[in-house]
Amino acid sequence: KRKTRLLDIPRERLLGLFDELKKQVVGQDPALNNISEAVQRASVGLKRDHEPLGVFMFTGNTGVGKTETAKVLAEVLDAQLVRIDCSEYQHAHEVAKLTGSPPGYVGYEDGGHLVKEVAKNPFSVVLFDEIEKAHSHFHERVLQIIDDGILTDNKGKKISFRETMIIMTSNIGVKEVSGIGQTVGFGDVADASEDKTAKARGEALKKKFKPEFLNRVDDIVHFKTLERDDYMHILDILLDEVQEQLQKSQKMKLNFNVGAKNFLLDKGIDKKFGARPMRRVIKSYLNTPLAVCILKDEINNMSKVTVSLKPDKTGLTFRQKGKKAKVEKEEDAV
Repeated sequence: KRKTRLLDIPRERLLGLFDELKKQVVGQDPALNNISEAVQRASVGLKRDHEPLGVFMFTGNTGVGKTETAKVLAEVLDAQLVRIDCSEYQHAHEVAKLTGSPPGYVGYEDGGHLVKEVAKNPFSVVLFDEIEKAHSHFHERVLQIIDDGILTDNKGKKISFRETMIIMTSNIGVKEVSGIGQTVGFGDVADASEDKTAKARGEALKKKFKPEFLNRVDDIVHFKTLERDDYMHILDILLDEVQEQLQKSQKMKLNFNVGAKNFLLDKGIDKKFGARPMRRVIKSYLNTPLAVCILKDEINNMSKVTVSLKPDKTGLTFRQKGKKAKVEKEEDAV
């Protein structure tokens, strides 16, 4: 059963929150530290009674861990995650979907997604994903939540947001940072430009949002551009998930050579989307072909399998005790 309030979380988990977040979110220690400290303060009552537990704005490129951080935070705290895709609220009339349609309109009895979910479990991480895409009326509703800790639904019921953690993500400032000199984020150039990037994003936020909105955010957290070592760490985390699944279902262990891991890494990094394609790459180049090999009995359960890169570098091979299963995946699959 999910927890219903922050006070129900064991102290040990709160004290170890940063370490738990860091296990799953790579390369963003300053952001994770800020979040952990805010939760710890709120857990002992160091916040204004009528406000949410914390209000954050996460900025940064796509695929660097902003949305993932919100998901992991909810998981670690055993809280409900309520994700609102702000691209669905670009027009003024769509904002009503948060609280429910007015009387006489289609959908009145259904209520609003946001208020329904928070009413069901007040202890929630509420994620407003890509908030810059929403209409300004949407921002006004969020400001109401931040100021009052309450949102009134379409039937007049007041829904408390005082046990919620509000997280807004934004990719705003892409044009502003594109000329600073960083690409996918490898090397000294990216390190040197992070401060300039954060400043440029901050200026872009000021142009998009009203001062009264930004001033009510507890912390604007810039997620840095990831480097190759960070992406390799992410790949290791995802491959560990595969290992756990195989160990549970097949009693099988995979050993990856360097070439195989670099192949998956190069396929999984995108200049525009960061690490976001990595799960899909693993499914396409590893999981699906491996499943076929297992079903064909080319690889036995309870075995150790070495995963290598093909000589022509177009796919992977699996080898088990003298057995060899050739695995290829076409380049246009990704």
